[in-house]
Amino acid sequence: MYRILYVDDELTNRMLFKRLMKDLGVTLDVAESGMEALVKLKSTSYDLLFFDHIMPGMSGVELFESLKAIGDNPNRHTPCVALTGNTMEGAAEMYREKGFAEYIKKPVDPAELRRVVDKYLPGLDTDTKVDKFFDLPAYLQGIKGIDSAYGLKMNGSEDSFVYSIEVYKSVAEKRREEIEAAFSGENWKAYTIQMHSLKSAAAIIGALELSEAAAEMENAGVVGDYEKIRLRHREFMFKYVTLMNELEKKHMPSALDLKTFRELDDMNKPKPVRQIKKNALVICGRETITLRTVLNKLRSMGYRAFRCHPTPVEFDSMKDNADIYVFICGDDIEDEEDLYTRMKNACVEKYASLMVIGDPGEYAFLETTVGKKRITCRLQTPLIAEDFMDGIDECFQKAVVGDRRKTLLIVDDDEMYLRMAENWLSEDYDVLTAHSGTMAISVLATNDVDAILLDYEMPVVDGPKSFEIIRMDYDQKDVPIIFLTGNRDRNSVVTAYGLNPSGYILKNTDRNELLKKIRECL
Repeated sequence: MYRILYVDDELTNRMLFKRLMKDLGVTLDVAESGMEALVKLKSTSYDLLFFDHIMPGMSGVELFESLKAIGDNPNRHTPCVALTGNTMEGAAEMYREKGFAEYIKKPVDPAELRRVVDKYLPGLDTDTKVDKFFDLPAYLQGIKGIDSAYGLKMNGSEDSFVYSIEVYKSVAEKRREEIEAAFSGENWKAYTIQMHSLKSAAAIIGALELSEAAAEMENAGVVGDYEKIRLRHREFMFKYVTLMNELEKKHMPSALDLKTFRELDDMNKPKPVRQIKKNALVICGRETITLRTVLNKLRSMGYRAFRCHPTPVEFDSMKDNADIYVFICGDDIEDEEDLYTRMKNACVEKYASLMVIGDPGEYAFLETTVGKKRITCRLQTPLIAEDFMDGIDECFQKAVVGDRRKTLLIVDDDEMYLRMAENWLSEDYDVLTAHSGTMAISVLATNDVDAILLDYEMPVVDGPKSFEIIRMDYDQKDVPIIFLTGNRDRNSVVTAYGLNPSGYILKNTDRNELLKKIRECL
C-alpha cells in the first residue's frame, strides 16, 4: 500500500485533502508544521510528499531543503509536490529549480491531483474516487456556464457559495447597464474597470469561461486595443446575459436559510473555552484608597493580584502574568500614549480583558487611545465594591471564552466583491466596509481596526494613495494593510510591494486561502 505525507498548517486544508484521498486505498499521514513533518520523515518511508509552501515557522521550501540536507533519511529521493496559492508567471519553473517534482495550485483541482497521483503512484483507480468529495446538491448541478465544484471550493461552504450567487444576481442587471453605457459612450476607462471587477466576481461563483473572457476584454482596454473591444463586445455580452438568464431560472434555497440551519445545528456544540488562571494586573501610579480597595477585593475573590506602575517597560515585563488588566486612572493619564498602545496590543494578542476605573472624562480619553471595544468594563470613582466584583466576573468570563474578535476593514469600490468578502470573513472577524478610499478614512477616524484589506485599483483615490494617507495617521501607522487586486502580473506585484504593505492578495483567491493570508498578517 502506498504511503503519502501531507504537510499544511491549515486544518481546513488537511481535512479537505483527507477527504479527497480517503477512497484511494493509500495510507495518509498529515503534519501541521515543518518540524512535525521532519520527525515523521526521519523515521517513515513515504512514496509521495505534499508540502504547503507558506507556513509559519518553517515554510514548505525550507522543509524540503532541510530534508535534503539530512544525509541518512528514507525520503531523500521521494518525489515532493509543492502546494501554493502563488499563480504568478514562472512559479512552476521556480519550484522545479528548487527540486520539487511538481507543484499544484490551491485550491486543489481534483483533476490536477489525479494527474499527479497517477504519475507517481501507478495502479490506483483515481478516475472517479477523487471527485467523490464534490458530490453537489441537485440545485447546484447543471448550471450552464458555472463550474459548481470550483465555486464551492472558492467559497468554502455551501451557504457561502449560494450567498455569492445571490450577490452576483442582485447586481447583474445594474452591471449590464453600466457596461453597455461605457461601451456606447466609448468610455474605455470605465469599461476596463467593469471588466476588471467582473473577472474576479465571475471566478468566485465558478463562471470560469466568463471570467476569462472578461480578463481578455480588460487586457484589451489596458493596452488601448479598443477596436478589439468593439469587435468582441456583442459576443461577450451574449455570454454575460446568457449566464444572467440561467441563474434567474435556477431555484435554490437562500443563503440565509442554509446559514440558519447550520447555526441551529451548531447551537448544541459547546463554546471553546480557554484555560486561564485567576490572575489580575492592576496598573496604577500613586498609592490611593482605590488601589488598596482593588487589591484587597481581588484577593478576597481568590485572585492573585499584581501591581504595576503605568510605564511601558514595567507593563511589558508583567503583562503575561495576567488575563485581566485593571487600569486606575491618574493625574498624568495623557502622558502615557506608548503604554496605551501596548495595553491595546496585549488585549488583542492575549484576548485579555481590560477594566478602567476613573471618571467619565478619563475613560472617554482611554477609549480614543486603547480603543472603545478593547475596554470590557468601566467603573467610576468612588468605587462601589459590589460593582467592582460584578465587573471582575464579567472580565473573567470574557477572558475565558476569548471572544474578543479582531476587526477588519475591507475597502473596495466593487459592491459585489465587497459583499462577498464580508460574508466570507464575518464568521471569524468583525467586518467594517468602505466603498472608497475617502470613506475608509472616515471609518478609521471613529473605529479601531486590526487590519485593512485595501483594493489596489479604485477610481479617484486609489489604493496606493489611500495607503499613504492612512499611514500618515499616527494611530493607523502600524495597522497591517493588505492590498487586494485582480492583477497578477509581476509589475503590479513589485509596485504594490514597493509601498511596503503587509501582504498582497489576488481577488480570485478562495475563502480558505484568504483567511490564511489574513491570519499570517495579524
